[in-house]
Amino acid sequence: MREQREILRALADGACRSVARKVRRGLQALRDAKLSGDDSCLRDAWDEFCVQLQSGESALWEAYEATVYQFIGRELRRLDENLLCAIWYQTERGTDYWLDTEYGTDSEDEAPEEPADDEVRQEVADRVYQEYLVPEAEYWENDRIRQYQSGQTEFDY
Repeated sequence: MREQREILRALADGACRSVARKVRRGLQALRDAKLSGDDSCLRDAWDEFCVQLQSGESALWEAYEATVYQFIGRELRRLDENLLCAIWYQTERGTDYWLDTEYGTDSEDEAPEEPADDEVRQEVADRVYQEYLVPEAEYWENDRIRQYQSGQTEFDY
């Protein structure tokens, strides 16, 4: 029989992959709000995010990152609370909390402090962003991204 932590890890990984996929698709559907300009060969916000990670952050990096986090937040609000907790238990703080509640803390007088919901959501969002979306975007390729990176910023129709 598989261990509880292994099962939890597998469920959390599947949920993170699903959230990341939905965020990517949402960014790919966002075509009217491109920060690179209307005449850019980049088609959507996902292309722009990938270029930013692959070629260096522009002065507008914070806007790109904020947009990605908005999409992550939307998907996390749709996620079952148990899956959200399963993902959080994979974070450093979540693992510490799990171990402290299962096995006790170093101090017998000190009970582990339960995190606030917004803290859990932020830590889960950071995990999805750092461990799923950023690695995918760093290696994402298509003709538009290659063309942009080669210096041709306008698309050849």
